[in-house]
Amino acid sequence: MVKLDVVSLRTALCAYEVEYGRYPLQKSKTEDYLYDSDYVSLVAVLQGTAVLKHENPRGIEFYDFTPRDLDKQGRYLDPWGNAYHIVADWNCDGKVTVGSMVISNPVAVWSDGPNRKNEFGQGDDICSWK
Repeated sequence: MVKLDVVSLRTALCAYEVEYGRYPLQKSKTEDYLYDSDYVSLVAVLQGTAVLKHENPRGIEFYDFTPRDLDKQGRYLDPWGNAYHIVADWNCDGKVTVGSMVISNPVAVWSDGPNRKNEFGQGDDICSWK
């Protein structure tokens, strides 16, 4: 189930980029972007809600978050209660950096896995690129 979630989230961000020519909340093209501080906004944009209409003016639902999937802050949680990590290729070089790894994909998503520790795609983390 978690593997499906990380791949589906990656697909949603890529679909958004195809639709709008940029990634959600993208302000620059200087470096890859980890969505940790904008997580709640990212969820709203991918849901197609009116809260951030300027970020998704067509109101397209790129990902179907169910209320049980979200915590009280609006973050999407893995089965172990941690938010998924999402990084996007804002500098348009076709790859992203996760910890010390370079991932040859414009979006990377991972869960901390059963040990609930962010190992940046290593250890028991469940990743969209493996």
